[in-house]
Amino acid sequence: MPRLIAALTFATLVVPTAVLVPRISAQGQATHGVYQTQFENDWVRLVRVRYPANTKVPLHGHPPTVTTYVYLSESSPVRFTHQGTRTHVVTRQPTTPGGFRVSRGGDETHTAENLGAVTSDFLRVEFKTEAAGATSPFYRDARPLGAAATTVADVRFTNAQMRITRVAIPAGQSADIATTAAAPAVVIALGAATLTADGAALPLAAGQERWIAPSQRQRLVNTGAAQIELLRIDLLTSPSGDARP
Repeated sequence: MPRLIAALTFATLVVPTAVLVPRISAQGQATHGVYQTQFENDWVRLVRVRYPANTKVPLHGHPPTVTTYVYLSESSPVRFTHQGTRTHVVTRQPTTPGGFRVSRGGDETHTAENLGAVTSDFLRVEFKTEAAGATSPFYRDARPLGAAATTVADVRFTNAQMRITRVAIPAGQSADIATTAAAPAVVIALGAATLTADGAALPLAAGQERWIAPSQRQRLVNTGAAQIELLRIDLLTSPSGDARP
Protein backbone atom coordinates (compact mmCIF):
# COMPACT_ATOMS: atom_id res chain seq x y z
CA MET A 1 0.00 0.00 0.00
CA PRO A 2 2.74 2.61 0.76
CA ARG A 3 4.25 1.83 -2.67
CA LEU A 4 0.85 2.46 -4.35
CA ILE A 5 0.39 5.76 -2.51
CA ALA A 6 3.86 6.91 -3.59
CA ALA A 7 3.10 6.06 -7.22
CA LEU A 8 -0.16 8.02 -7.14
CA THR A 9 1.58 11.02 -5.54
CA PHE A 10 4.27 11.02 -8.26
CA ALA A 11 1.63 10.82 -11.00
CA THR A 12 -0.15 13.85 -9.53
CA LEU A 13 3.06 15.86 -9.48
CA VAL A 14 3.86 15.35 -13.16
CA VAL A 15 0.43 16.26 -14.58
CA PRO A 16 1.03 19.47 -16.61
CA THR A 17 -0.90 22.56 -15.60
CA ALA A 18 -2.41 25.07 -18.00
CA VAL A 19 -0.43 28.25 -18.62
CA LEU A 20 -2.60 31.37 -18.46
CA VAL A 21 -1.41 33.88 -21.04
CA PRO A 22 -2.51 37.50 -20.49
CA ARG A 23 -4.39 38.89 -23.50
CA ILE A 24 -5.22 42.45 -24.48
CA SER A 25 -8.45 43.51 -22.78
CA ALA A 26 -11.49 44.52 -24.80
CA GLN A 27 -11.89 47.68 -22.72
CA GLY A 28 -8.56 49.09 -23.80
CA GLN A 29 -6.06 49.06 -20.93
CA ALA A 30 -3.73 46.21 -21.75
CA THR A 31 -1.49 43.87 -19.87
CA HIS A 32 1.93 45.08 -18.72
CA GLY A 33 1.24 48.78 -19.36
CA VAL A 34 2.80 49.02 -22.85
CA TYR A 35 -0.42 48.57 -24.87
CA GLN A 36 -3.32 51.00 -24.91
CA THR A 37 -6.37 50.79 -27.13
CA GLN A 38 -6.92 54.30 -28.50
CA PHE A 39 -9.80 53.57 -30.91
CA GLU A 40 -12.16 50.66 -31.50
CA ASN A 41 -15.40 49.93 -33.32
CA ASP A 42 -16.94 46.95 -35.15
CA TRP A 43 -14.44 47.28 -38.03
CA VAL A 44 -11.04 47.90 -36.49
CA ARG A 45 -9.06 48.25 -33.27
CA LEU A 46 -6.07 50.64 -32.97
CA VAL A 47 -3.67 49.78 -30.16
CA ARG A 48 -0.84 52.18 -29.28
CA VAL A 49 2.34 50.35 -28.32
CA ARG A 50 5.39 51.71 -26.54
CA TYR A 51 8.35 49.46 -25.71
CA PRO A 52 10.69 51.47 -23.43
CA ALA A 53 14.44 51.18 -23.91
CA ASN A 54 16.12 48.04 -22.54
CA THR A 55 12.82 46.59 -21.32
CA LYS A 56 11.33 43.09 -21.52
CA VAL A 57 7.55 42.61 -21.68
CA PRO A 58 6.47 39.29 -20.08
CA LEU A 59 4.57 36.59 -21.95
CA HIS A 60 1.25 37.84 -23.37
CA GLY A 61 -1.03 37.34 -26.37
CA HIS A 62 -2.76 39.33 -29.13
CA PRO A 63 -5.79 38.54 -31.32
CA PRO A 64 -4.84 36.35 -34.31
CA THR A 65 -6.35 38.77 -36.83
CA VAL A 66 -4.72 40.38 -39.87
CA THR A 67 -2.79 43.37 -38.49
CA THR A 68 -1.07 46.43 -39.92
CA TYR A 69 1.80 47.89 -37.91
CA VAL A 70 2.37 51.64 -38.33
CA TYR A 71 5.78 52.77 -37.04
CA LEU A 72 5.91 56.20 -35.43
CA SER A 73 9.52 56.37 -34.28
CA GLU A 74 12.96 55.00 -34.83
CA SER A 75 13.73 52.11 -32.49
CA SER A 76 16.30 49.67 -31.26
CA PRO A 77 15.93 46.04 -32.40
CA VAL A 78 13.10 44.23 -30.59
CA ARG A 79 13.22 40.48 -29.96
CA PHE A 80 9.97 38.47 -29.91
CA THR A 81 10.11 35.00 -28.38
CA HIS A 82 6.99 33.08 -29.43
CA GLN A 83 5.31 30.24 -27.59
CA GLY A 84 2.14 28.27 -28.27
CA THR A 85 1.48 27.03 -31.81
CA ARG A 86 4.42 29.03 -33.24
CA THR A 87 7.58 28.48 -31.20
CA HIS A 88 10.35 30.64 -32.63
CA VAL A 89 12.39 33.79 -32.02
CA VAL A 90 12.21 36.82 -34.32
CA THR A 91 14.21 40.02 -33.99
CA ARG A 92 12.53 43.05 -35.52
CA GLN A 93 15.17 45.40 -36.91
CA PRO A 94 15.14 49.17 -36.23
CA THR A 95 12.07 50.85 -37.68
CA THR A 96 11.61 53.95 -39.83
CA PRO A 97 9.06 56.59 -38.75
CA GLY A 98 6.15 56.49 -41.17
CA GLY A 99 6.85 52.93 -42.29
CA PHE A 100 4.19 50.24 -42.08
CA ARG A 101 3.93 46.45 -42.29
CA VAL A 102 0.93 44.25 -43.04
CA SER A 103 0.87 40.84 -41.33
CA ARG A 104 -1.50 37.98 -42.17
CA GLY A 105 -1.99 37.28 -38.45
CA GLY A 106 -1.90 34.02 -36.51
CA ASP A 107 -0.96 32.99 -33.00
CA GLU A 108 0.76 35.97 -31.34
CA THR A 109 1.77 34.62 -27.94
CA HIS A 110 5.19 35.96 -27.07
CA THR A 111 7.51 37.99 -24.91
CA ALA A 112 8.91 41.24 -26.34
CA GLU A 113 12.33 42.65 -25.46
CA ASN A 114 13.67 46.04 -26.58
CA LEU A 115 17.36 45.30 -27.01
CA GLY A 116 18.69 48.85 -27.02
CA ALA A 117 18.49 52.43 -25.84
CA VAL A 118 15.83 53.73 -28.27
CA THR A 119 12.13 53.46 -27.35
CA SER A 120 9.84 51.83 -29.92
CA ASP A 121 6.53 53.62 -30.58
CA PHE A 122 4.00 52.21 -33.06
CA LEU A 123 0.37 51.30 -33.74
CA ARG A 124 -1.23 47.89 -34.10
CA VAL A 125 -4.15 48.25 -36.52
CA GLU A 126 -6.13 45.06 -35.86
CA PHE A 127 -8.72 44.28 -38.54
CA LYS A 128 -12.06 42.95 -37.32
CA THR A 129 -13.31 42.42 -40.88
CA GLU A 130 -13.51 39.39 -43.13
CA ALA A 131 -10.00 38.40 -44.20
CA ALA A 132 -8.80 37.79 -47.75
CA GLY A 133 -8.47 34.02 -47.25
CA ALA A 134 -5.56 32.47 -49.10
CA THR A 135 -4.49 35.91 -50.31
CA SER A 136 -4.07 37.34 -46.80
CA PRO A 137 -1.12 39.71 -47.01
CA PHE A 138 2.41 40.15 -45.87
CA TYR A 139 3.82 43.47 -47.00
CA ARG A 140 6.31 46.16 -45.92
CA ASP A 141 6.54 49.82 -46.94
CA ALA A 142 9.00 52.37 -45.58
CA ARG A 143 8.99 54.87 -48.48
CA PRO A 144 7.34 58.13 -47.44
CA LEU A 145 6.13 60.53 -50.10
CA GLY A 146 8.55 63.27 -51.08
CA ALA A 147 7.88 66.99 -51.19
CA ALA A 148 4.84 67.72 -53.36
CA ALA A 149 3.49 70.85 -55.06
CA THR A 150 -0.10 69.61 -54.75
CA THR A 151 -1.90 66.95 -52.73
CA VAL A 152 -0.75 63.44 -53.63
CA ALA A 153 -2.47 60.10 -52.95
CA ASP A 154 -0.43 56.98 -53.68
CA VAL A 155 -1.94 53.51 -53.16
CA ARG A 156 0.79 51.30 -51.68
CA PHE A 157 -1.12 48.08 -50.97
CA THR A 158 -4.50 46.62 -51.81
CA ASN A 159 -6.28 43.26 -51.59
CA ALA A 160 -9.83 42.06 -50.94
CA GLN A 161 -9.77 43.19 -47.30
CA MET A 162 -8.04 46.58 -47.39
CA ARG A 163 -6.49 49.38 -49.38
CA ILE A 164 -3.63 51.40 -47.88
CA THR A 165 -2.83 54.81 -49.38
CA ARG A 166 -0.20 57.38 -48.50
CA VAL A 167 -1.60 60.93 -48.69
CA ALA A 168 0.65 64.01 -48.69
CA ILE A 169 -0.97 67.43 -48.18
CA PRO A 170 1.27 70.49 -48.70
CA ALA A 171 0.76 73.52 -46.46
CA GLY A 172 -2.43 75.39 -47.31
CA GLN A 173 -3.86 72.60 -49.46
CA SER A 174 -6.55 69.99 -48.88
CA ALA A 175 -7.51 66.36 -49.44
CA ASP A 176 -11.07 65.13 -49.94
CA ILE A 177 -11.60 61.78 -48.22
CA ALA A 178 -14.73 60.03 -49.51
CA THR A 179 -15.96 56.56 -48.55
CA THR A 180 -18.52 54.24 -50.12
CA ALA A 181 -21.60 52.75 -48.46
CA ALA A 182 -19.76 49.48 -47.81
CA ALA A 183 -16.20 50.64 -47.10
CA PRO A 184 -15.32 53.11 -44.32
CA ALA A 185 -11.77 54.30 -43.72
CA VAL A 186 -9.43 55.23 -40.91
CA VAL A 187 -6.88 57.99 -41.51
CA ILE A 188 -3.70 58.04 -39.37
CA ALA A 189 -1.35 60.99 -39.00
CA LEU A 190 2.26 59.91 -39.55
CA GLY A 191 3.55 63.09 -37.88
CA ALA A 192 2.13 66.07 -36.03
CA ALA A 193 -0.55 67.69 -38.21
CA THR A 194 -2.57 70.88 -37.95
CA LEU A 195 -5.76 70.30 -39.93
CA THR A 196 -9.31 71.39 -40.26
CA ALA A 197 -11.99 68.80 -41.04
CA ASP A 198 -14.95 70.40 -42.81
CA GLY A 199 -13.99 73.70 -41.20
CA ALA A 200 -13.49 72.42 -37.63
CA ALA A 201 -10.01 72.44 -36.09
CA LEU A 202 -8.42 68.98 -35.99
CA PRO A 203 -4.91 69.00 -34.50
CA LEU A 204 -3.39 65.51 -34.63
CA ALA A 205 -0.26 64.11 -33.02
CA ALA A 206 1.71 61.34 -34.73
CA GLY A 207 -0.33 58.15 -34.57
CA GLN A 208 -3.71 59.76 -33.96
CA GLU A 209 -6.61 58.62 -36.12
CA ARG A 210 -9.64 60.11 -37.88
CA TRP A 211 -12.55 57.73 -38.55
CA ILE A 212 -14.41 58.26 -41.82
CA ALA A 213 -17.74 56.42 -41.65
CA PRO A 214 -19.42 54.75 -44.65
CA SER A 215 -20.94 57.09 -47.24
CA GLN A 216 -19.09 60.08 -45.83
CA ARG A 217 -16.96 62.80 -47.39
CA GLN A 218 -14.60 65.01 -45.42
CA ARG A 219 -12.31 67.76 -46.59
CA LEU A 220 -9.05 67.86 -44.64
CA VAL A 221 -7.16 71.15 -44.97
CA ASN A 222 -3.52 71.47 -43.91
CA THR A 223 -3.46 74.74 -41.96
CA GLY A 224 0.11 74.24 -40.75
CA ALA A 225 3.35 75.57 -42.20
CA ALA A 226 4.74 72.28 -43.53
CA GLN A 227 3.62 69.33 -45.63
CA ILE A 228 1.96 66.51 -43.71
CA GLU A 229 1.60 62.83 -44.54
CA LEU A 230 -1.35 60.61 -43.66
CA LEU A 231 -1.95 56.89 -43.99
CA ARG A 232 -5.45 56.11 -45.25
CA ILE A 233 -6.73 52.55 -44.68
CA ASP A 234 -9.97 51.64 -46.45
CA LEU A 235 -11.82 48.64 -44.98
CA LEU A 236 -13.20 46.76 -47.98
CA THR A 237 -14.92 43.80 -46.29
CA SER A 238 -17.63 43.63 -43.63
CA PRO A 239 -17.01 43.09 -39.90
CA SER A 240 -16.61 39.39 -39.24
CA GLY A 241 -18.27 39.45 -35.82
CA ASP A 242 -15.83 36.93 -34.34
CA ALA A 243 -12.60 38.93 -33.82
CA ARG A 244 -11.32 38.04 -30.37
CA PRO A 245 -10.74 40.82 -27.81
